[in-house]
Amino acid sequence: MVAKQADHDRNMLSRKFAIQTHKAMEIESRFRRIADLAPVSMFHIDPSGVLLYANEYYYAYAGLPVEIKIDTNNISLCRLTELPRDGPYAMVSDIIQEQ
Repeated sequence: MVAKQADHDRNMLSRKFAIQTHKAMEIESRFRRIADLAPVSMFHIDPSGVLLYANEYYYAYAGLPVEIKIDTNNISLCRLTELPRDGPYAMVSDIIQEQ
């Protein structure tokens, strides 16, 4: 009886988790659609400061090429002072140094 109840509880939790995951994915999708159409710079970062998403206005404002999306897993764009002084980040590093 206890094992049956545990199995039932596990199934209910799995269903609830699946529903919550689906809702979270819908919210994320809605955010990206809105952000893609917004005429302002919008971005999403994780708690460690790694850029997860940015719209085209963000890249234009930051002066970074959109292709940089591929490399953002290893770059914290919130800590712009840590950017290399060469390559695609040179312009951003120069602007920060002038301020």
